[in-house]
Amino acid sequence: MIRVLIVDDDPAILELAALFLERSGDIQVDPTETAAEGLERLEGGERNYHVVVSDYAMPGMDGIAFLKAVRSRKLEIPFILFTGKSREEVVIEALNSGADYYLQKDGNPKILFAELSHQIRQAAESVRAKREDLIQRNLALGLSGATSLSAALSLCVGAAIAVSETDCGTIYLLERSSGSFILSHSQGFSPEYVEEISRRRRNPSTSLISRAQEPIYIRHQDRGLPLQKAREREGLRAMAVVPIRHEGEVIGYYSVGTHTFDEIPPEGRSGLETIAAMTENAIVRLRAQEELRRSEEQLLAIFETAEVSFVITDGSDPDPTVLEFSPGAEKIFGYRRREMVGNPVSRLHLPEDVALFPEVHRQMREGGRGFSGLTTLVRKNGEKFPAIFSTYPLFDESGQMRAALGVSVDITEQKRMEENLQKSEEYYRAIFENSGTAMAIVEEDGLISKVNSESEALFGRPPQEVEGKMRWDEFISEEDREDLWDLFRKGQRRLKTPTAQYEADLIDRWGGIKRGLFRASIIPRTKQYVVSVTNITEQKRMEVALKESEERLKMAVEGGNLGIWDWNLETGEGSFSDKWGEILGYSPEELKTHLGIWDSLVHPDDRARVKQALMDHLEGLTPYCEIEHRMRSKDGGWVWILGRGKVVSWDERGRPVRMTGVIQEMRAARGGSRGHDGILVDGGAAGEVPPD
Repeated sequence: MIRVLIVDDDPAILELAALFLERSGDIQVDPTETAAEGLERLEGGERNYHVVVSDYAMPGMDGIAFLKAVRSRKLEIPFILFTGKSREEVVIEALNSGADYYLQKDGNPKILFAELSHQIRQAAESVRAKREDLIQRNLALGLSGATSLSAALSLCVGAAIAVSETDCGTIYLLERSSGSFILSHSQGFSPEYVEEISRRRRNPSTSLISRAQEPIYIRHQDRGLPLQKAREREGLRAMAVVPIRHEGEVIGYYSVGTHTFDEIPPEGRSGLETIAAMTENAIVRLRAQEELRRSEEQLLAIFETAEVSFVITDGSDPDPTVLEFSPGAEKIFGYRRREMVGNPVSRLHLPEDVALFPEVHRQMREGGRGFSGLTTLVRKNGEKFPAIFSTYPLFDESGQMRAALGVSVDITEQKRMEENLQKSEEYYRAIFENSGTAMAIVEEDGLISKVNSESEALFGRPPQEVEGKMRWDEFISEEDREDLWDLFRKGQRRLKTPTAQYEADLIDRWGGIKRGLFRASIIPRTKQYVVSVTNITEQKRMEVALKESEERLKMAVEGGNLGIWDWNLETGEGSFSDKWGEILGYSPEELKTHLGIWDSLVHPDDRARVKQALMDHLEGLTPYCEIEHRMRSKDGGWVWILGRGKVVSWDERGRPVRMTGVIQEMRAARGGSRGHDGILVDGGAAGEVPPD
């Protein structure tokens, strides 16, 4: 759209000009009746006019004065003097003052305005071409000095806005990992619009541009296009979306928009596409430079920080000179860089290897091949060490070998680890064979891959009958087989701890059944198990016997109406069985865990005897403590009991630390009282305390 400012004091001329000129659709007329108002509009820059058409004879300021005022303000806009005056001196003065065209109003209006329309287009195109060329030259100059991609993209967006005479623009670049277009620079759009459109274009399937290979120009009257509502909220009237292509692939795009005009001017579209090509060149160049810079930084970082020796030599025969010596080389060989640069590299090698240098260098020069292998190198202190050594030729642009890179890896620690691994394997074999327990390595499918000699002793089958031929479940009874097989099937999910153990009945070669304890551990980073089997048949027999003994003891305690107590002599804490409290009428909840409760319940007349009997035993004077005495029951009465106890634990200094025993109610004594020597005497009620 060519925007024309027409200044004429005749309203009829202004009306006719608008009628004829705007008929073509590519010219927009802005009329005014005074030169002063026209000058004000030009200085305001609100409409960004392309051409000025002015009458000559106007009150206040004529056309020549208006022209001079425009040029004095450095406004390089094309100026057409459109007047009824045909004097030669007016024409000459107009052209000398900077007018681009002169047109006389006389004649047929249709022909007159057709000629004026032609002059307007010609003037606008001339300025547009100059302006576009200037924008492109400035962009090329700016891009040549740009050192970062972000700075270059900012220049490109600004140039696209300028060449299309729009007021906002963005640029998006393709992110190859996701296939999305990511916003790289924005100018003139609201943050809300940028966020909305960026969110939509992160999804390649909904992005129109991801499928477009040609520019898309959206006019104000176009409907049904993607993001129409977003554009309406932003107030955009027209947009252009121009892909940036590289080798046939869309690597990005920029969009420009206008809040003022209904379409992007057709005459500015070629400039947009030219800027797209310039943007593509800048992106490719700066990305290549960035990749090269990053690669150089990485190589430098590796050279300076790697725990590897890098030595660059001049590649001469027979003994190359060192040109560079990395920090890793200093650490490995013990030389400082200044000690090696300029000196022969042979001091790092054994004499027999130095003799091979000429042949190795010949192969590198002629075949471009390097050398790599195990060797022995020499440190500054004369120590020899194993290393992986590689050397590579370095060629110049003409293809001549100018240097060689030697890379050395000290494998002293690796060799030590290999030796330790060998010792570890020998240690493992010794444990596996001499553990005293039947052991096996079991594969994921249950097949036994290895057994030890104890396995043969337990099951009666030699290794050659078992390894690689039998599964572990063939040694298990049918009753237990499925449970253990389920464990192995589910594998590590069932082994919640590093080692799990299970019991099962074992079947030996002759059909004999033994009880076994299985312990299974997963070997780290494998799908194998280490399984050990212990014969616990005798242990189980003893457990049964112990259980029977405990049951007999329980029956004896219950049958004898015995209350059991246990006393920690160091802390004073104790525990009492339910029967202990029952004898005195107390519930378990009412008994304190401190043995002080016993002392508080002993009859005052019996306390001295009880304490003496206890001390005699603690001092080792009696094999156990046994005494009859009275204790207060819950109902306040006195109960005669027989108490027995014995020290069962001592510390490292021989002092007693734990004592346990029983109490038994002396039912026969309830009818009388006993003397202090423990003999029953008549006359006293069992529930009374004798008077003092």
